[in-house]
Amino acid sequence: MYSGLGEVRKTVSDESHHELLKAPRQALGAALDDIEKMVEHLTQHLLDSGRNPDALYKIGLGSVPFLKAFGDFLVGWRLTVAAEIAARACDTPSTKHADRGFYQGKIAVAAFFASSVLPHIAATRCIVVELDTSLMELDRSAW
Repeated sequence: MYSGLGEVRKTVSDESHHELLKAPRQALGAALDDIEKMVEHLTQHLLDSGRNPDALYKIGLGSVPFLKAFGDFLVGWRLTVAAEIAARACDTPSTKHADRGFYQGKIAVAAFFASSVLPHIAATRCIVVELDTSLMELDRSAW
């Protein structure tokens, strides 16, 4: 859908991935779906702002949570890519024993991040999709 996310989509759909990274790739795929939905909603608010200038409030309210989630998403993607390289290195007989711990750490960090951080993106999606602008509608005297 969005060309900028094409590389992430390739990582998620790569059939040659290492079995150790199945769960992180699934979490990354779910996060990709969430990111795309947030982009769709924020873009729709932008398009709606031509008819309803108050729709810009929703962009303002949703931008910070979206950007935080997008940052986590990109970190998760890069950790998954690094873990894939590390998993292949661990499977290579010529890899030095001293290096295996480093590579196993890369795999563990990607798995931890995927299970502990990426799921928060789904919660952010719920917030961005259901933005509440009621505070913006209050009279100035309320402040």
